[in-house]
Amino acid sequence: MTYEEAKELAFKTEWKVADCFSGKECWCAMIVPKKTIKYNEIHSTIPQKLIIVSSAALDRKTAEYIVKVHNHYINNQPL
Repeated sequence: MTYEEAKELAFKTEWKVADCFSGKECWCAMIVPKKTIKYNEIHSTIPQKLIIVSSAALDRKTAEYIVKVHNHYINNQPL
C-alpha cells in the first residue's frame, strides 16, 4: 500500500489517541488509526505505520476531541 492509499483508508476508519514517546504525562498526544495501517515508502523495504497527527502537534484534550468527532462522523454518515 502506498502512503496516499493509506491516508485515504485512514479517513474511513476509526482513530484513537496515542501517547507520544514521553508517555501519558506529556502534554501532547498523537492521533493514529485504531487498527494499524502500514504503507511502503518508495525507497524503503520496511513498512511504515501511518500516523494521522504526530507528537507535539496537538495537546491531549484537542486530540481527544478530534478523535471523538471523527469517529462519530464515520459511524453515523456514509462515506
